[in-house]
Parts: sequence; structure tokens; C-alpha cells
Amino acid sequence: MATYSEDFMIFVSTIFGEARNQTVASQKVIAHVIMNRIDNPRFKRNKQKYSSAVDVIKYTGFDAYSSKTKKKKKAYKEMSSDKVE
Repeated sequence: MATYSEDFMIFVSTIFGEARNQTVASQKVIAHVIMNRIDNPRFKRNKQKYSSAVDVIKYTGFDAYSSKTKKKKKAYKEMSSDKVE
């Protein structure tokens, strides 16, 4: 069984939850948006720039993470198991 870090699982399952039924290009756009907000002075929390993808996901309004969508939960569960569908 593959073992993934918690941060990686949050990153991937959020992308999946946000753009599961979209094209691969759309999924890449979500990933790029997350990565582009790291250390970006336009995106801050308590005057501090976000230093990781997980901080960006948790605090800048990604619905798949904040509302724990079914798609995000499914992706996270599958990544935590031996079987990925």
C-alpha cells in the first residue's frame, strides 16, 4: 500500500473534489491556483503569506475542503486504502 503524507492527500483530494468531472486541464488549473497563492503577497491571513498548499486550501475558500464534499471525501478515503477505483 502506498503511504501519502497528510498534506499530499489534502492537496490531491481537494483538486479531485473541486474538478472531478472536469478535464485534466481543469484539474491542473485548480492545482496551479493553489500553488500560485503560496507566498503571494495578495493572499494573506493575519498579515502572513501562506507558506504551504494546505494553508492555501484551508484558508482561501476551496469548497471541496471547507464543506468536505462527497467527492473530496471519496478521494481522501480511496487514497487512505489499498484500493483506488
